[in-house]
Amino acid sequence: MKKYSLFELQAYLQRVIALNFQEPLWVNAEIFQIKESRGHVYLELVDKNENSHEIRAQCQAVIWSKNLVKLKRTLGSTVFELLKDGIEVSLQVEVSYHPVYGLKLSVLHLDAGYTLGKMELLRQETILKLKKQGLLEVNTLKKPSRILQRIAIISSAGASGYLDFTEHLKSNEFNYQFSCTLFNCAMQGRLLEPEILNAFQNIEKNPSRFDVIAIIRGGGSKLDLAGFDLYPVARAIALSPLPVLTGIGHETDATVSDLVAFRSFKTPTAVANYLLDHNASFESDILTLWQQIIYRSAKVLNLNQERLKMLQQQVFQASRRSIQNETRLVETARENVLDELKKSISFEQLRMQHLVEKIDLVNPVNILQKGYAMTFRDGEWIKDKQSLKVEEVLTTRYRDGAITSRIEKI
Repeated sequence: MKKYSLFELQAYLQRVIALNFQEPLWVNAEIFQIKESRGHVYLELVDKNENSHEIRAQCQAVIWSKNLVKLKRTLGSTVFELLKDGIEVSLQVEVSYHPVYGLKLSVLHLDAGYTLGKMELLRQETILKLKKQGLLEVNTLKKPSRILQRIAIISSAGASGYLDFTEHLKSNEFNYQFSCTLFNCAMQGRLLEPEILNAFQNIEKNPSRFDVIAIIRGGGSKLDLAGFDLYPVARAIALSPLPVLTGIGHETDATVSDLVAFRSFKTPTAVANYLLDHNASFESDILTLWQQIIYRSAKVLNLNQERLKMLQQQVFQASRRSIQNETRLVETARENVLDELKKSISFEQLRMQHLVEKIDLVNPVNILQKGYAMTFRDGEWIKDKQSLKVEEVLTTRYRDGAITSRIEKI
């Protein structure tokens, strides 16, 4: 078996590729990594399995500075939006093989329509999948707390939108206080999906710490916002236990994340205004209730005062009637007592008269006036003879005088 040197093998591959790829061709791939050096742009391209997302092919490509200038003239600022990590692109390339540096793809043109079309197709597929699973309105139907004060913020610490959002909350005219916790995430590129999913997982470990989640980004092109059309990101928002507010910073088309969120806004400042208005509405309701309490309390107080006055009049009238009734009763009782007293006095007078008459009947004087005589011994009336003794001196009293006698014989 013939043996080849490494150079011979590489030179053979160089000739094979040169013979088979004489014309430029179009290649579809995802930009895995990109860097710029001395005006040239170096790309690491990958091709992933659609189901497992595992890398099944990988190759390096380069945009030489002279070709980059041509692309800028053709595509304008869009070229910079296309040349980012995680973007799927369609490139016209020249295929070459170098014995030392290996296979190399030199980029000649970019098909912006392919990337945008691919993104829109992915967006529609994501929406359809969420709709079939009934997830499009799950988060939109959540009922937020009456006060939204503890905010979990998913954003990049250096994003201008994040700074605008927090500053707007801090300097609000109502002097409301907010507790903001940042979950630092990439807001574009291939790191957006895993970092945002990780942020939701951390929040869901203890969702009672927060009232609402705010996803904040300081604007960007449609390509910059492509990560927010990804199904895993949209699904995490839809199934969040907390209402999710998005302020991703776009002025035209809404991302899928906006569609499934509780509320979506054009700018981070608009999200902050919603929080302020929401809390102001609650404060207004409280003040309205307070005014209603004051009004109803005053009404009840006035009503009770009127009732009290009526009760006072009723008590006064009832007391006066009671006094009058009692006065009449006392007067009647007094008359009854006087009548009874008169009757008693008359009865006693009559009884006294009878007694006097009885006394008169037994009065010795009256007895003597009738012809009777009374005999006394030492002033004591003698009622029978058994107590008498011979020689005792007796006094006998008559109507017209008295005699003295001595007992000679009994």
